[in-house]
Amino acid sequence: GFESPSLLAYNDALRALAKELKLPLVDVHAAYPAFAAKKKTTITAMLTDGMHPGDLGHELVAELLLAAIRAAVR
Repeated sequence: GFESPSLLAYNDALRALAKELKLPLVDVHAAYPAFAAKKKTTITAMLTDGMHPGDLGHELVAELLLAAIRAAVR
């Protein structure tokens, strides 16, 4: 699920790799709690199977990617 040790380790590895390569990272996992609170829902309700995004999860991803793309093309 969302807080499984393997997923947490995977996200930590992605953060470390992005930092090492000096690449921007859209950290979706880290953004879930605030987005869920903003939408007055839970993280679990935003996921289809405890790990993969449902409609609200995809809305979060879209918002984050749009902001990152806009920042990159400026």
